[in-house]
Amino acid sequence: MKDRTISLNLFLLAIVMITLVSACGAVTPSSDFYMLKPLTAGQEATSTQGGLKDLVVGVGPATFPEYLNRPQLITRESPIKVRVNEFQRWAGSLQEDFLQVLAENLSLLLDSDKVVAHPWGDYFEVGYKVPLDVQQFDGNTGEAVFRFIRLMSAIN
Repeated sequence: MKDRTISLNLFLLAIVMITLVSACGAVTPSSDFYMLKPLTAGQEATSTQGGLKDLVVGVGPATFPEYLNRPQLITRESPIKVRVNEFQRWAGSLQEDFLQVLAENLSLLLDSDKVVAHPWGDYFEVGYKVPLDVQQFDGNTGEAVFRFIRLMSAIN
């Protein structure tokens, strides 16, 4: 009887160990990390209109909807439903990277090195400040990402 109890206990222990080992074998998918990409040199404006080259433009600050305040990418499934993609993430801060890429793009399009992203500190006396209110920065896979940005105002 004692041998039978020991055998049963060993059998149950073996089942528990097999279950634990198989649970440890589950693999979590790796995350993909994304960055915003500025325009390339071939996409710049062909000529800058007179006087624009000397503008000092400050881009930002920008406000984003609260649902975007996370590292995961958001895709839209319908006008009222979004999906948080757990394994697709921003490589940096969406808000900071957005402003930096926008400033780089404006710099390229204006053919000026005097476009800075917020916060610009005391390095420049900014002639024009362009604060932004980003209403939507999500999209369907393979489509344009942001659809509407409202310029708050340009302050001289």
